[in-house]
Amino acid sequence: MPQQGWICPRSRAKVGWDHFDRECGQVGQQCGPAFGGAALRPAYSPFLARYARLKVERDVRHHGLALTGTSTMRCPRAFYIERTEPYWLDPRSVTAPTRGTALHEVMGRTLDPEVWSTEATDPVRHDLRGTLDGVPISALADAWQRDLSEIVDAKFPKDWSVKFRRVDASLENTIQLNIERELIAQQPWAADGGFDPATVLLTVWDHAVGATEGPICQPAKHMTVDEIMAARPFDSRLTVRDHVALVTQIQEEHANIEPGDAEARARLAASVPLVGLPMFNGKGCDICGVKAQCDELVRRFGRPA
Repeated sequence: MPQQGWICPRSRAKVGWDHFDRECGQVGQQCGPAFGGAALRPAYSPFLARYARLKVERDVRHHGLALTGTSTMRCPRAFYIERTEPYWLDPRSVTAPTRGTALHEVMGRTLDPEVWSTEATDPVRHDLRGTLDGVPISALADAWQRDLSEIVDAKFPKDWSVKFRRVDASLENTIQLNIERELIAQQPWAADGGFDPATVLLTVWDHAVGATEGPICQPAKHMTVDEIMAARPFDSRLTVRDHVALVTQIQEEHANIEPGDAEARARLAASVPLVGLPMFNGKGCDICGVKAQCDELVRRFGRPA
């Protein structure tokens, strides 16, 4: 992944991966001068910063431009920038997903191994590879029952979300589970194990906790491939099929760019529509981790048609 390190929340300086393992004011004096040169306690949790780094280093599925289940629902422009351009992140912007990934690992190692297969206990099998609507794709399944009767996707959202959560699974979580269902059906070991894609249960475990509410299980309905491809995730103006088509176009154009041609990569990124603008209730671009890089491309090349 092109992520190079962090933007320190205190000084706004670009810093290395290990910046928060020591007092910020003693790491190259990147933070100290802004505060009189005094040594300072880290501006962010060293545990979460370290775990986020490990997450990046271990994540081989998101190296290169291969399509994943989550990228079918994300802005293709952000997808390309994240995977080709160097960038630094404010660690606070990835706190929720980093904590969620850590808890996924804990969950995967806590579930009864006689009943459950998880990404933590069987990472190779849970890294699903196949095709969706004829396009190569991968997805990482959290857990399924060993008798293949249920596929589970675990969520660890911010606790305030309990005020807004539904009884059933959201469209986006339903899409994710159905992509996994389609890919499991393509695995030879699943067919040999008696997997029935028509009857398998799809479940989201929402682990947000409110003052009087705890985690809940949200059932997800089955979707056909055509229904998946026609869906509009996170209020996108484009369908999943449109997102996939844009990623496929990016892959083809990127393959013709010389490895060291940063200008050509920038022009390609700048040509991709700002798909994220209407997403997440119109806040998609504001919460994007590569917003600064994307904004710079707009300044240099203008808004794409």
